[in-house]
Amino acid sequence: MNWFGNRESGGYSSCRESGIEGLRLICILGIIVMHTFGSYRAAARGLNLALGVLINSIFNMGVSIFGLISGYFEVKESYKKVINLWLWCLFYSVLSTVIYSIGLRQINYKDIIKSLLPISSGKYWYITAYIIIIIIFSRFLNLAPRKLSKKDFGYLICLMFFLFAVIPTFCYFHVMNDGGKGLMNMILMYYIGRYIRLYGINEKRTIVIGAASIAIEFLLNLMMTFFILKDHGVIALFARDCSIFIIFGSIAVFLLAKNKKFHSNKINRISAHIFAVYLFEGAFRALLECFINLTEYVSYWYFCLVIFTYSIVVLVGCIVVDIVCRNILTKPLERVESFIEKKIKKLLDEYVI
Repeated sequence: MNWFGNRESGGYSSCRESGIEGLRLICILGIIVMHTFGSYRAAARGLNLALGVLINSIFNMGVSIFGLISGYFEVKESYKKVINLWLWCLFYSVLSTVIYSIGLRQINYKDIIKSLLPISSGKYWYITAYIIIIIIFSRFLNLAPRKLSKKDFGYLICLMFFLFAVIPTFCYFHVMNDGGKGLMNMILMYYIGRYIRLYGINEKRTIVIGAASIAIEFLLNLMMTFFILKDHGVIALFARDCSIFIIFGSIAVFLLAKNKKFHSNKINRISAHIFAVYLFEGAFRALLECFINLTEYVSYWYFCLVIFTYSIVVLVGCIVVDIVCRNILTKPLERVESFIEKKIKKLLDEYVI
């Protein structure tokens, strides 16, 4: 199973392109870096403040890139996939809560309920969006690219881009009231990925536009941080998922990775654990904080290097945990998965016309 950019259509799963797999690994590492640095963004100063702006300006493209990959390779409707995803999500959700409960973080009854209902409670917003929109409704979501003409499909994307990207970027008003992280942004990136796969785009021009967008975004965030909202730590108002700069940058990075045609079994095997890393990295960081206090380094010029090293340790640690857990739990969960799938099929056969 490959999450955060499903690539099962067109026989891709049997021969995964390592350029895309490597990009997925970089994206998840970037997300860990952002989450780790986020706890110290208000305390950063000088060079670390500027590097913090750069970290957010670049690595916040991760989720958008996952959406592009999903769209490019087209997600297929699969209840088996949903069940598998839900079971592993539930396992890591409960495991994380157990780890937090040993005194690392304060746990209340709401946290316990969320841990038992990780999808419906939105505990992992990306997974919730992925299941509800990309998998459950993928049959209908994929109808638009198939039924619409190239021109009309392009119009649809432009309309969505204006409503869910242009307006939030410059007016800071979100039509969906989701802070720029949510279903419509995900669908937009999915459709852009489908358009690229079906019709292609001017890649050289798009990459140039993407590079310029990243540079402009960084400069705008830098200006906000050092001059307009100074003394508030790292400010990254233009680095949200819905930002046009993030979207253009994501497309450019995706195109560069897509054109890197090579195969590496090591990269492909490691990338198979990205889903678990996303679910467990918060709990693993909480464990690691018992032994490493990053606050001691926040005033040093090399603080961001410490953050990167720390994040790599978290990435490797989560992968190791997932390897162990899958060796132990894969077969039992497959039996549970098969049981649930049979029950769902029986219900659908009996009650759905």
